[in-house]
This record gives sequence, C-alpha cells and structure tokens, in this order.
Amino acid sequence: MISFLEKSINELESSEPFHSTEFESSLIATCYKLRDKKLQSYSTEDLRVMIGQNIGLTWLIPLALDKLQVDILAEGDFYEGDLLVSVLKTSPSYWRNHSLELATFTTLLEKSLTSLATSDAPKAVLENVYQSLPKLRAISFV
Repeated sequence: MISFLEKSINELESSEPFHSTEFESSLIATCYKLRDKKLQSYSTEDLRVMIGQNIGLTWLIPLALDKLQVDILAEGDFYEGDLLVSVLKTSPSYWRNHSLELATFTTLLEKSLTSLATSDAPKAVLENVYQSLPKLRAISFV
C-alpha cells in the first residue's frame, strides 16, 4: 500500500501538471513546482507557501499540525511562527469539513498559549493566535 506521503498533490488530486509560462509570478511558479513534489519531501517553508495559497489543504494541514506539535513556532523562510500564522489563516470552510484537525489544532493552541506568550516570536504571531482561537472554537460548536 502506497502512503499519500509518497505522492504529490497533482497525483492525489489527479491533476494534470501545469506547464509554466514566462508571465507567471515566482509564487505561482513555486506553487506549480510544489504540486509535483512528493509530500514526504515537503519542508516547513513548502507547507507555509502551499497552505497560504489554500492548495492541497486536505493533505497539508495534517502535515503542518504534525510539525506544529513538535515546534509550535516552526519556521519557514520568513520568521519564527510563520507556519502557525499560515495555518491560522486557513478558511473556516476547511475547518468545518475537518473537525478532527480542528480539534487537534485548537487543543494544540490552547496548550501552547503560555509558551507562545513567553517566546521571542514576533508579537504578530501571538496576536494572530489570540484573534483566531475564539473563531476556531466557535466553528467547532456550529
């Protein structure tokens, strides 16, 4: 049995590979390349980029949650906690359809509040957590 980690988003979604053009932005080009990358090879930065673009959330949010459970302030290329901020910005519609991940994420956030508050992470990370946690809790009761 092949694990979903051994596949790319294009394989999981049965999508045709995209052929780039000279008119695309570097972000678009990166996303198209990442759609072909095996999920087991994704870095924290790869997760941050793709989740930030709402691509492959069904497969990538669980991977991000695994990373965040190890280090709530896992860092991509920008700043400490940038993966967390990307996950916090995930649309409510995703969370409504993925209640197990929502419960895992809200529990993780609640358990991490003290360590986040005393960390050296950018103030915006903690502000995002404080703004998002009540919204995430509200989704779980809908």
